[in-house]
Amino acid sequence: MVYIGGRCARACKEFDLYRTNGDGKDPANFVESAWMDEKNVGSQGLCYPRRDFFQDLQKMEAMFLEFHAGYSSPYYPHVGVVNGFEDSIQTEFPGYSKVLLARLARTRTMIFVNCLQRSVTDKQFESFRSLRKTHEHKY
Repeated sequence: MVYIGGRCARACKEFDLYRTNGDGKDPANFVESAWMDEKNVGSQGLCYPRRDFFQDLQKMEAMFLEFHAGYSSPYYPHVGVVNGFEDSIQTEFPGYSKVLLARLARTRTMIFVNCLQRSVTDKQFESFRSLRKTHEHKY
């Protein structure tokens, strides 16, 4: 969630919701992450979200899970799901810009879809030709 918060906060620069390594902002106001500390190299890199924005982000995550729990199938082919979630978080959090909330809705939905795609491809049946070719290439 820290990575998603920093990535989405970078989309809306006028609210000053993130910091990078070399910008000189006080690190006490921002969320810490050991994983991001290891990945950050140089002055520009991954962004750390501000603490109050991160608390709102956790509430938005709970809203996301509640919003998507209403669908009968995880592979829902419904139109306007992202826009519906975006509208629901815009009414709950009017202090943030529409650009930031739209980026958050799209990012979180795409992470959800990618996880579903990975779970489906892991369960796919491997063809006999693929098994044979894999076996032939071992020798």
